[in-house]
Amino acid sequence: MAPVPPPLPEEKAEPFGTDLVLNPARMGDELSCSGPNEDVIPFGVGMTRPEFLSGPALVHTPEAREAHVQGLIIAKCTVTCRGEVRGCRIIKPLPYMEQAALDVLQSRRYKPTRYLGRPVTVSYFFGLRVEPPVDPPPSP
Repeated sequence: MAPVPPPLPEEKAEPFGTDLVLNPARMGDELSCSGPNEDVIPFGVGMTRPEFLSGPALVHTPEAREAHVQGLIIAKCTVTCRGEVRGCRIIKPLPYMEQAALDVLQSRRYKPTRYLGRPVTVSYFFGLRVEPPVDPPPSP
């Protein structure tokens, strides 16, 4: 009988709201909240979620409306310690909606994520629900 090979190591995927634990000692003056080289850390345990402050809602593009597109778009973005959204990339697209989702996200403002009482720049996953458009009722 042939020998049985050892099992393969388990793969680990980064889930939404990962349970990453950061070393508080690393959170001292080393993390920068200014300039183009500010540190970006993964969103994790002990951090407040970014809170929506302002910006447009996602609306169907004409092509998406015609195709009756609906579902969930998932994007990974950087939310800066000033509440700006930048560097987004679509992880799970919907037809005809990618650019609209990117434009909407990058024009929004959020209350920044805080860790140990300080605003931090994080990499964060956003889910944007695309519902079927509601046509207005006919006029009487």
